[in-house]
Amino acid sequence: MNELLVVLYQDRSATDEGTFFWGAKNRQYLLDEFSKDGFDVMCLVGENDPLPKNKDLLFISDQAVICDRETLKKRLEQFLSSEPGFAVKNLVHFVPRHDYDCIRIEAGHPVFLLELPQWDESIVMDIACPEGYHKAQASYRKRIVEKHFNNNVRFLDPDHTYIGYHVKIGSNTLLYPGCIVEGETLIGENSVIGPDCMIKDSDIGKYNTVSKSVIHDSKTGEHCNIGPFAYIRPGCMLHDHVKVGDFVELKNSEIGEKTKIPHLTYIGDASVGGNTNIACGVITANYDGKKKYRTVIGNDAFIGCNVALVAPVTVHDGAYIAAGSTITKEVPPNALAIAREVQVNKEDWVIKKGLQRNQKDDSKSS
Repeated sequence: MNELLVVLYQDRSATDEGTFFWGAKNRQYLLDEFSKDGFDVMCLVGENDPLPKNKDLLFISDQAVICDRETLKKRLEQFLSSEPGFAVKNLVHFVPRHDYDCIRIEAGHPVFLLELPQWDESIVMDIACPEGYHKAQASYRKRIVEKHFNNNVRFLDPDHTYIGYHVKIGSNTLLYPGCIVEGETLIGENSVIGPDCMIKDSDIGKYNTVSKSVIHDSKTGEHCNIGPFAYIRPGCMLHDHVKVGDFVELKNSEIGEKTKIPHLTYIGDASVGGNTNIACGVITANYDGKKKYRTVIGNDAFIGCNVALVAPVTVHDGAYIAAGSTITKEVPPNALAIAREVQVNKEDWVIKKGLQRNQKDDSKSS
């Protein structure tokens, strides 16, 4: 035998490589334990070898198909060359029952089977129905969580925490309920994730706190504080000690060390320096209807409330932007930019218009 190939049915799930490595020894069994009348077995054997006395055996059970890799490959190639354009969906398409490769094993005849004594319901499950699929998912999640438990990862409620197979989590990190961590995600040591977070294909540094937030395809440094209700979209890089607060959305942006974006802000296609403060209601207007442009904010800058930065635009180091401004031009270092109308107060205007609200007008009340 060249190589042993194990083919799982497509409606089977939750099987790991340890199952095969643990029991990968060919053992001989007598079939009279299974059936007094014998039964049919699909075998990839030569035409002149009617009984499976060699090890080129394709044994079909309710869990898997086990066969010689090279023999199966040749058989498949022959079938595909004779049936051009035919999509193979099942082994029976090219190893049909009752052809010359399908033989009958008589009671008491010895055959080679793969010994898998640990192959039970928790490892191989039928997922053809919704109930079976749900049970397989639950079993798979449990094994993943157990693996992280062994690496000193803490789960407040493991039954309501969903971790993908390829996710790596550092020691002493705590995950609260409602967290979904998927893809090629890496979470560093001593972090707190959750509750209610969605993290996918991201690199979360050590000592991070992420609460009720979504992070996709992004990277954070160490000691970052994210959320609640932050949305970090693909392409973001947060350096150490960054704060991203509630209802902040970041997209394709780099945020410098110790910068704070506390709440209600959109930063898209931007480069923000270190130790900069971005106040409530700030947006980078990065899209003109056809193209997207970048905004550059330097180190030690201060962006006031309700500021619109119309890209492409640069705010240099140490600059201040007055609240309510719409910035369309470059702001020099250490300058104060004010881009809003001058306030005008019209004395007694309310009285002259008869719009006082302290006198009830019954005829107009609703």
